[in-house]
Amino acid sequence: MSFGFPSVPDVRLNLSPLVEVVCQVRFPLLLRIAGERPVEFQELLRDRFPEMSVEQSVLFKLSPPEPPTPIDAPPTIYRLSTADGQTSVSLASDFFALTTHSYTHWRDFAELLDQVQQAAIDVYHLPYSSRIGLRYINRIAPERLGVSGRANTLGLIRPELTAPLRAEPLMASNEMLTQLVLSDGLERLAIRVGFGADDSGSFILLDYDRFVEGQLPLAGVMERCRQYHDEIYNAFRWSIPEDQLPHFGPRPVE
Repeated sequence: MSFGFPSVPDVRLNLSPLVEVVCQVRFPLLLRIAGERPVEFQELLRDRFPEMSVEQSVLFKLSPPEPPTPIDAPPTIYRLSTADGQTSVSLASDFFALTTHSYTHWRDFAELLDQVQQAAIDVYHLPYSSRIGLRYINRIAPERLGVSGRANTLGLIRPELTAPLRAEPLMASNEMLTQLVLSDGLERLAIRVGFGADDSGSFILLDYDRFVEGQLPLAGVMERCRQYHDEIYNAFRWSIPEDQLPHFGPRPVE
């Protein structure tokens, strides 16, 4: 499945805008994770993820016209991290996830993902997944690429993705966030495009979220995620006009 994006060869970027990659696998609620510390799970991953923290996510209950109130006993999330804190594994009673802010190549990420998934299966005997998602978040900083000016900044990605910012009277807009969702049966690809500015200057956000929901065998997670990676890469490359690619410092894959 390609969602219509043409396949292109892999090109490494010296000035890659990629800032975060997340793969999350959800599964039916497992009270064992909620009721005991994940000692065995930690031991299986401790060589690669020596740091650990415990977090409480906060859920809110809406009771109009009363203000939102926290729900008692918020879910616990166990987070294992690498020594530099750039890559982490999250475990909760209904999901595990791998997140990195120092992505190098798909094969490196896939190796870690396979290890995390195997640990979850071995320890908790998960029956199946209810959702599998892979997400790539890019933040394009024009100043880092040697690009200046609003028109040149918007020109870094295809005009179809920034059309509202190019039309009168919306050309004065300083912020934009849009979402497109492509679907094929249960398969989804959400593309979020943002434009804005902060203390570091203007930026463009390209966020690709590929996922599927349903009763999904865990045996197929790695192959499915490899396919999702290829589709996201093709979507990203489509988003960048070929004449703008040199700004990102492309180099052949070794």
